[in-house]
Formats: sequence, structure tokens, C-alpha cells
Amino acid sequence: MADYPVTVADQDDWKALPVPAADAIVQCQGRPIKITVSVDLNDVAGINLQPNQVVRIAAGQQARIRPNGGFGGVAVMEALS
Repeated sequence: MADYPVTVADQDDWKALPVPAADAIVQCQGRPIKITVSVDLNDVAGINLQPNQVVRIAAGQQARIRPNGGFGGVAVMEALS
């Protein structure tokens, strides 16, 4: 089970992910997504994630997602322990 609420890439614009209190990973599920992290939240390219791929986010970092080729991708965030 995810430690934070899942976020669905259901709009063309960037959608905010929860800000983790501890280091976390974000896993893509369903359809591909793009993710951008707090260094440049307005990055138009982002990082492409395919289903089951993960990216690490540090505690307190903001991140945003958007669809990559179709709506419905899901970002699942889990704290690293």
C-alpha cells in the first residue's frame, strides 16, 4: 500500500504530487507519465517514466506529473525506510 495518496495524470498540465516528509520513491503504474522535481518544476520535458519504473525524491522536494502519451498514468509514492 502506498504511503501517500496516489496521483493520477488526468490533465494536460502538471499536477502536484504530495511533498514527502522522508525520502521516497515514485513508481509509475498503468500508463507512462512525465515527472519533474523541485529543481525546475516548470521543466517542459520532465523525466519519462514507463510503468513499473521508479524515481527517487528527497524529503521535502516538490514534484509534479503529467501524462506521457495518454491520460491515466498513476504515480504511487512510498517512503524509503
